[in-house]
Amino acid sequence: MINSTTCSCVSPFTWNPFRATCDLNCRLVTNSVGCSNTASQCSCTFKYVWNATNNLCVLNCASVTYAIRTIPAQNGACTCQSGFQWVPSLLDCQIVCSNILNSLGTFVKINECRCKPNTVWNLSLRQCVLNCLTIPNSDGRPSTNGSVCGCKIGFTWASTSMSCV
Repeated sequence: MINSTTCSCVSPFTWNPFRATCDLNCRLVTNSVGCSNTASQCSCTFKYVWNATNNLCVLNCASVTYAIRTIPAQNGACTCQSGFQWVPSLLDCQIVCSNILNSLGTFVKINECRCKPNTVWNLSLRQCVLNCLTIPNSDGRPSTNGSVCGCKIGFTWASTSMSCV
């Protein structure tokens, strides 16, 4: 107590003379929008939620695409699903294109890689698959996993050259 009408509050709380309480000063809370929902809860920025135990806005991995939603954030990062990595600047899990066959190793979107010529991105398989329509003497039909093209009559698939010969 500073005097009979004012108390000293522990940061990030500040004295509210109208309510005679220590209220949370959300402007002092990282990842808060700067205003409070109640005297003891701040509104947090996108992908963050209020943690009442620690009076902090913490990363909400349940709101991050391709994160393992049941594992809470550790050191400001979410644990990503297999084949994805945490990108701190985006607060997102992004596909690791360097591990994708026929990828150029770069991403187009967080879940899509740039593919080598004659291949296209297949979102459901999460891989670059042959674009059989661009392969000479192909009948245009890819195999189920997109690694082989059907060939026109008189031609057979050559895996080493990825062509119908």
